[in-house]
Amino acid sequence: LLSTQDVVKEHIIIDRAVISNENESVRLALDPNTIRNHAKDTFAGILRKRNTKPIEKDIFWSNIYRPKGEFTECMANLMDEITLEEWQQTLEQVNINLAPGPSGIGYTIIKHISDKSSSIILKIINLSLKIGVVPDQWKQSLIHPIPKLQKFDYILAITRPIALLNNIRKSVTKLLTNLLSTILTNNKVLRGLNFCGLKGENTAIPLRLMNDIIEDARENGKELWVPNLHRGDGIDQGDAISPLLWRIFYDPLLVAIQQACNQQQGYEMVNTWPLDIQDRSTWQQYSLRVPVIAYMDDTSYLNSSGDKIQVSINIATQFYHFHDVDINGKKSELMVINPKVSRDELYITIGRDNSKVQATDKEIRYLGCYFSSSNLRKRSIKRIKDIIEKFLNPIRRKCITVGHIAYLINHVLISRVVYVAQLMILSENEWNFLFTPVIKLVKQICGLPRSYPTLAIYHQYILEINNPWDQICANQITVFLYLINSNSLASRSIMIRCRTAQLRLAIHDNIFEHDSESLFLGHQEAKSNLSLHNIIIARKLNIIIQQDYINRSTWTISSGNMPIREIFITHRCLNLLRKIGTANSYPLIYASQLMLPYGHIMSWACYRFIAGLSAKGRIAKWFQLLT
Repeated sequence: LLSTQDVVKEHIIIDRAVISNENESVRLALDPNTIRNHAKDTFAGILRKRNTKPIEKDIFWSNIYRPKGEFTECMANLMDEITLEEWQQTLEQVNINLAPGPSGIGYTIIKHISDKSSSIILKIINLSLKIGVVPDQWKQSLIHPIPKLQKFDYILAITRPIALLNNIRKSVTKLLTNLLSTILTNNKVLRGLNFCGLKGENTAIPLRLMNDIIEDARENGKELWVPNLHRGDGIDQGDAISPLLWRIFYDPLLVAIQQACNQQQGYEMVNTWPLDIQDRSTWQQYSLRVPVIAYMDDTSYLNSSGDKIQVSINIATQFYHFHDVDINGKKSELMVINPKVSRDELYITIGRDNSKVQATDKEIRYLGCYFSSSNLRKRSIKRIKDIIEKFLNPIRRKCITVGHIAYLINHVLISRVVYVAQLMILSENEWNFLFTPVIKLVKQICGLPRSYPTLAIYHQYILEINNPWDQICANQITVFLYLINSNSLASRSIMIRCRTAQLRLAIHDNIFEHDSESLFLGHQEAKSNLSLHNIIIARKLNIIIQQDYINRSTWTISSGNMPIREIFITHRCLNLLRKIGTANSYPLIYASQLMLPYGHIMSWACYRFIAGLSAKGRIAKWFQLLT
């Protein structure tokens, strides 16, 4: 598998080391003691002790870190004695293939020891937790430097050190992590907008939230600033509790920014919903304000202006300074959508040295997905092309079997593509075009003619190669259904995007249950609305999304006659419907909204006045059609 992708696992022997001095001189060390000291210095910089600063004199941060006292009782449950049943359940979850620590005792041995031996180990564990003394062997680890993708060349700085810990200690940590995670989740102890470390959380929530906010800003012409700060280092990772520690460590920063959000910080998504089109008192406003999105240490700050985003960055800079975390301004990025200032003013300052970060027109990367200030489909297509080409290049030079290529496509290529493309809106024809080089190579390896039908290659009883379009649809719809049924911010953002789509398409009944043929005509609108795209794809696959009676009733717009969507469809000019837009205070759903009390049709100037828009310019074609 690795050789087909030209990936070679390099085994390194550190019998010499290249050492660079401050005066930029380089020498090759052969003495074992010198190499050992150099290794300590190199790895100490990665796993260094934090030089934290006192916060007692800072009123703002002292208030953030002040103990609340309301969770004392529930947190005390964490110190209850661990039972034999809990211990055995934890051992069932461990991976027996992981390397053992300094003791050399693997998980296989621990899982198969007698109940009597397990009881003895459990007594030691409970005693350690009770008196707060950790066995010395649990504090020891074996450091193994793993080579990165670059050639080793005896440079220790381009290795990734991992620490092999005692497996009993790791099992205890895993058990305590599960208990702590349950307590934090059930009691809602952590208040920051972080989406990792607790049960039921994953990257789908922050990614969808980011995507929906960017779509909203583009669609409504709203200003959005999104900086992506690059930390030079952070909290040490690798243990079972590391994600949860990150969550706890980061929570004060996120809470501090959210408190600033109460003072109109953050980006706000807003949708005004005309429940009764004739009675404005029934109109409801759905809104969501998000100042920051985090997954472990991957943090994105969001705001509607440069001045406001600088406030969030300054709060983050203070936090990093207190905890001795370095920020690399040269590697940080800034994306600005619909800027209201000149190009020279599109920047922020970060870090202790006030490094200037200029806005970029390129894509920024967040959690493995890519976002840009403009909705260019060419960028999405090029990125998928690059992934496919990178996958195919080494295979073309290899002599592999049909089974090999089928396995590589199903488990390597499609897995990569599905994750990167989870927020992309591409059609089935575009996906078929992108995978043309893949199918061509498969036919070549199988000795098939070019005219051989592609659908036969995807047949489960022939080559069993997965259809990429089917996999993309299955992934996007599964994530969509999971998120709309969750109690997360992503669920709220999706609902706002769905309501926005329903208004822009002038659909008077529930968009989830709207007529399929009429809904499919909204494919142009779906190119800039992932939620609408998901609904259309689900309907094409005969997947109907149903709501309960209470929720269903809130999606119907009543008190009107002659839905304008049906008029546009009848006259085959549905493209004019997009010209109406929703950036006004009077969304048009019914033709009867243009009727005056005495049966006359209102003028263009009258409509623009009611909608809160300027009456200057020509009368729109869609208005001429309706009147």
